[in-house]
Amino acid sequence: MREYAEYNENEDSLIIHRVQDVEAILDRNKALANDGTHWKNQAKNDEIGMDMRLVACIPVIVQEKWLRDHGVDIFDKDHWPKVRQLLNSSDWKWLKASDVTI
Repeated sequence: MREYAEYNENEDSLIIHRVQDVEAILDRNKALANDGTHWKNQAKNDEIGMDMRLVACIPVIVQEKWLRDHGVDIFDKDHWPKVRQLLNSSDWKWLKASDVTI
């Protein structure tokens, strides 16, 4: 994540810009979604095994955009219905690391 400031003399205002190179994150998400073999068995000495896999990886810059534009905080459990809706939309499909409906 990079952050830089820009001062506008005409308007006497300061603009803070934040940018993030997300290419590596998105490439990894795509590879994992296409691979399908990244399941992790989490069973621990019990009869009920639990399999887990990475479903999505959301870059920080996108987290901030969702909070700013949609009022969605991915760290607030009450916002998870909207997080699921965003992740399942075609606009944000490249954030998913699994080809599943969340």
